[in-house]
Amino acid sequence: MRMKKLKLIYLALLATGCASFNEENNGYPTDNSVTASIIVEQFKTVSNTKSVSSDGLEFSFKDGDRIGIVPFSKEQSDAHTSQLPLNIVNGVGSSEAKFTTGAGWSLISDGRYGYVAYYPYTENYKDGLEIDFTTQEQSSNGSITHLSQYDILFSEGVTPNSSTSADFKMKHLCSIAKFNITIPAEYLNSKIKKMTISAEDNIFVGKGVCNIGSTITNGTPSFNPSDNRNILSLNMKDIIAEDGKVVAYMMMFPAALGGKDINVKLWTETNKSLTGTIHCEADQEGGILYSYDVNVESTGTPSGLPDKPSEGETLNILLVGHSFGVDATEYLPSLLADAGINNVNIGRFYYPNCDLARHYDYFINETPYTYFYCQAGNTKYTGAQRSLKSVVEQMRWDIVIFQQSINIEGAGTYRTYQPYLNDLIKGVKNISIENHNMVPFIGWHMFWGYGSNYSAMFSKIKDATKQMMAETGINIIIPTGAAFDFARTKSYPNGDSEAKFLDEIYGDGFHSSRGVGRYLGACTWFEAIIKPIYGISVSGNGFRMTEMMPGESDAPEGRKFFEVNDIKAHILQQCAVDAVKKPFGE
Repeated sequence: MRMKKLKLIYLALLATGCASFNEENNGYPTDNSVTASIIVEQFKTVSNTKSVSSDGLEFSFKDGDRIGIVPFSKEQSDAHTSQLPLNIVNGVGSSEAKFTTGAGWSLISDGRYGYVAYYPYTENYKDGLEIDFTTQEQSSNGSITHLSQYDILFSEGVTPNSSTSADFKMKHLCSIAKFNITIPAEYLNSKIKKMTISAEDNIFVGKGVCNIGSTITNGTPSFNPSDNRNILSLNMKDIIAEDGKVVAYMMMFPAALGGKDINVKLWTETNKSLTGTIHCEADQEGGILYSYDVNVESTGTPSGLPDKPSEGETLNILLVGHSFGVDATEYLPSLLADAGINNVNIGRFYYPNCDLARHYDYFINETPYTYFYCQAGNTKYTGAQRSLKSVVEQMRWDIVIFQQSINIEGAGTYRTYQPYLNDLIKGVKNISIENHNMVPFIGWHMFWGYGSNYSAMFSKIKDATKQMMAETGINIIIPTGAAFDFARTKSYPNGDSEAKFLDEIYGDGFHSSRGVGRYLGACTWFEAIIKPIYGISVSGNGFRMTEMMPGESDAPEGRKFFEVNDIKAHILQQCAVDAVKKPFGE
């Protein structure tokens, strides 16, 4: 593939002041000016499966640019910490330019000393050139203007033939990765906010220090990484695909990619991820643009849940509901802990039998009510009085789950959902955009029927949920009700007889029981949300409930407790797995 030539306009890093450069440091003041003639090698291009071509991005100098010249002793083969800064005098817009001191210096041309040139100039050269590849941001589709901030040029050592001039041929330390990304048709109008590339090993350099002086003996600068990682990010300013393509550029310290599979991932403004894989044929080299073609597809479940949080980040889940939601999430932190997941924050708004109308009233009027919160890494909730609006303003929520009141007139009748559900969704999204520059995923908790009319009740709950999905577009469903429906028909060995889960999943006729009922609900939440994001199923989780957990949220002591042993846990976990696969029993 022939690459269209584009021009890199390089930004000058201007220094204040001038480093010492005197006779002791192998230069001496005169009435002359020192002139450096610079020729920059252009980036060459190689496609992943093709040979190197001469067609690449063009480097050009900008008005105000400066280079640094570092002297070294040829006898001792070491560089000095002092340097000579030179300003551009002609060659703006070209890869060939002349730089000069303007006055007062000369080069030593008797063969004892040589000089190394580098770009961009920094007055703190003696500490090396620091570079950070983790801050890259692309402003538009196919834009390359950000690359100039991360490009380092260097020359090999030169012995000048005169005291007033020297010629340097400069090379690029880094490589450029170009990603030609084809996205699914349904995402053509989606705004892309980030791209990441990742590998199994820490083969990417996030930050490091470049030592130009080592060029004297090694021919190339040394680079000391301070941040080796398996992932690099490129932030994007709401890029929209053109003709189904996203073209992204990253400046990189050459990575050992040969023979490795690299995952390419895009994030939309709603945190939806699109993922593809490329197989790299060769290691990267400095001064070469590598062009990679990749097709990305949506990942996770059909609901499109967010991706696993990066290191140091958290997944934040908020429930807006009542006691049935509290029941279903009470043991979720304990399941997370057993799975080794310690970066999930959970918030829950609770009011007894609260319907969507009341939640919306409390939202717009900023009315405080009961808020339970479990911080990542903990297994217990703490309670407080907070308003829903303030909690959404103060914290980024990746997933927000709603539910309707528990009676049949509420949960089983879709007309009672609106307009309050749509208004709540709109309000939460607007606040999230304004305060956190993101749109949370919206989901629905489909809980269980109860009592003598269980079958009719749960059938209406399912019908109302289907209608809600069709009319709102919400397709993140946590089917705790389906898990209860499966469990009602299950038995387990109990001595010489069998016991029925139907007798154990309810704690007072309609709430979950402590132990079995709450365990089943938590397993369903885990399988529906945590598995798609973290890739870990609840099946095989080792958390058990052999005795009542003290201090459970909204759980009167009179509510029945049924222990969860190994035998029960296996069956309940499978009910949760089956419910997520078939939330409507179909």
